[in-house]
Amino acid sequence: MQTIFFESKITSYNFYNKFLQELSSFYKTNGGRIAPNLSLEKVEWMDTLVIPNILSLGLYLSKFHHSQIPLQISWNPRILFFLNEIGFFKIVQSKFSVYEIDERFLGGFPVDKQYRDKHKLQYYLPLADYYNKKLEDQEFYRNELFEKMRFGKVLNDYKDVIEDQGSLDSQEVKKTLDVLTELICNSILYSGTECFAFMQTNKYGSKISLSDYGIGFRKSLERKNIKLKVLEANYKIYSQKTGIDLEDFLVIMDVLSYSKSKERENLWELKNIITKNNGILRIHYQSAQVIFTHNKCKNCEEDIKKCLDCLLETADRDPQYSSARFFKTKFPGVHVEVEFTRQEGYGC
Repeated sequence: MQTIFFESKITSYNFYNKFLQELSSFYKTNGGRIAPNLSLEKVEWMDTLVIPNILSLGLYLSKFHHSQIPLQISWNPRILFFLNEIGFFKIVQSKFSVYEIDERFLGGFPVDKQYRDKHKLQYYLPLADYYNKKLEDQEFYRNELFEKMRFGKVLNDYKDVIEDQGSLDSQEVKKTLDVLTELICNSILYSGTECFAFMQTNKYGSKISLSDYGIGFRKSLERKNIKLKVLEANYKIYSQKTGIDLEDFLVIMDVLSYSKSKERENLWELKNIITKNNGILRIHYQSAQVIFTHNKCKNCEEDIKKCLDCLLETADRDPQYSSARFFKTKFPGVHVEVEFTRQEGYGC
């Protein structure tokens, strides 16, 4: 059985650009009949933003193969201790039986480091019958869920960590919590799959990431009978201009355009909060990732066409550092990464 290794330094970019591409090649070779071995044995450092994606990927593959996916680990006390402290092994073994792991490596870590109780992986279960409810019942249930999450689990799990950032005023903290609740509720109601989230604060700032492996943006909008206006108006001209298939990218922009028109705190509001406070927002869907940064977007005009021109400016010649990234392999679901940083010019 072929082993597919995570990079020695796991970043958001090499997860989508290298690891998933190698995994896709493996499945094309064997026709999807054989489950892969995944391995963390070479990992020396990992960006915590990627961890929810590793869980989403494992659950997606384990359901596809109807069995746990082997995840090989080696004796690296620092990495293993960190994953253990944030609840990674508990989730993949006890909660969901995602990965098959050699338990001989777990425990007895000679690491003298403390992690905060709030720095834990969180998971949220889908509401399977939401679309079977009447429209008026859907809206009632959605509002009820939002209130329950916003002033319960989200407040308890994230408020202290967000306030640790120090650069957000009380109103921005409130709005950020509102947006996180909105994103989590959207995943619970619309994705059809589990959602994983992780938040951590260190001396450089705060990081938040959410990941599900569900139906994604397009089907979610279509289920609400929302037209993909940005996609329809811009696909042909911009795809010809850049030489890139921009369908998934434009669907992300459709979601932002739709959220801009709504009164609720949502992705558009999150983008504004982040870009005004020295932050970074990455939104990944299928084969595209859109990146909004403080340096690039702090004086942004709220015109979608100007936004498209700006984001796609270097996409065809500088794929790694462009504000719009395009990958050869699709990854199901929606994946959001947020960074609030404490130093000017902090990049992707």
